[in-house]
Amino acid sequence: MRRAALLALAALPLLGFDCGGTKSDSGGHPGTSTLQIRGAVTEDLWCIVAATDYSLLDPTYTEFDLMLDCYRGMAEPGAVAVIFLETPPSLHTAYGWDSTGMTPTANVYSGDAIRMQLDGDGFPYDTHSGWAPFGDAGAGKLAYTLTSIGPADPVNPGFVTVHGTLTATVPSTTAGGDVTFAATF
Repeated sequence: MRRAALLALAALPLLGFDCGGTKSDSGGHPGTSTLQIRGAVTEDLWCIVAATDYSLLDPTYTEFDLMLDCYRGMAEPGAVAVIFLETPPSLHTAYGWDSTGMTPTANVYSGDAIRMQLDGDGFPYDTHSGWAPFGDAGAGKLAYTLTSIGPADPVNPGFVTVHGTLTATVPSTTAGGDVTFAATF
C-alpha cells in the first residue's frame, strides 16, 4: 500500500509534462485562452494573446498589432491569427477582412490566419491559411473585436492587455474543407 502511494506521488510530475494521463490541450496553462477549431478539423488549442501599441514606444509610430498564438500539448505550434492596424483600435469594432464576397474588404493593414500541423520531420506546415485582401486578392475571413484595452505593461513597454473575441473562416491548403476559428480572450 505504502509503495503504491509512493509510486503514485512520483508519477504526478510526469502528468504535468504530458508524460502520462489525459488532459485537455488547453488545460494547465494559466493566463491563456482557448481557440476552438471546427469544420474539416476539430480541436481546441491553448493560446497566448499579444497586443503591441507602438505609439507607447515612440509617439511618431501609430501602428498596433494583435496576435493569438496557439499551441497543442506543451509547445507544438497549432495556429496563429494576427492583424496589423495603422492606428490603435476602437472598442467594440470588428477588425479583420472578408474575402469571400465578390469585393474583398479589409480594415486592417495586413493579417494572416493559419492552422498548422507538424510533418514527419517535426517541421510545421500550413493545413489552412487565410490572409487579408490586397486589392482583389485574399482568402477567408477574420474578425477581432476588442472589449477592453488595458494600460501598458510596466515591464514590457508597448505591450498592452486586451480582451475580446476572434472569429474566422480559414480555407484549406491541403484539399480538405474549411475550418472556423473561435476564441474569447
